[in-house]
Amino acid sequence: MTAPTPAVVEGAQFITVFYGQDESVILNLNCSARHLCDHLANLLDIATSSQLDLASERGRLSDLTSVGDMETQATTLLKSRTCYVPVLITQALSTKQLHQFDDALSVSGGVSRPSSSRSVSSRKSSRRGTTQSGHDDSKDNFEMKTYYQVWIEGSALQAKFPAFELTQRTGTKIKKNYIKKL
Repeated sequence: MTAPTPAVVEGAQFITVFYGQDESVILNLNCSARHLCDHLANLLDIATSSQLDLASERGRLSDLTSVGDMETQATTLLKSRTCYVPVLITQALSTKQLHQFDDALSVSGGVSRPSSSRSVSSRKSSRRGTTQSGHDDSKDNFEMKTYYQVWIEGSALQAKFPAFELTQRTGTKIKKNYIKKL
């Protein structure tokens, strides 16, 4: 006896996730968002603590990990009988900021052990770009940038979803320099 297809099962709520090099898996939405994300992380061989999201056929992110309660049913967050692509979301310094950070360390001579607590506070304030009074004079503060890695090979993505353009759930387009592909 063969298993029934998702379209035949009465009331079943399934999605298809395309990933890797033209691979796919059918997932049941009758579970918590946490369970769905953990299962996908295991399938993709990444840490379950990773911030993983799903993008629709047109590239709109579902914001699975920004849900306040990860125990929320996946059926309330995702549309059944729809295709999705996994997207790994990471926070990191930009390449330019990494170079600036390295330059700042080389100019200051790197990190060394201070001789007194007074020198620690002055060194910390100079690294942050603050004056002795504690006001921020620097416009070059280092901040984390959000990067998105689409977990499907580029040609497979274009073949399956030609209109795919990664966007936030709000519809805001994500700049291409923040998107990485397999």
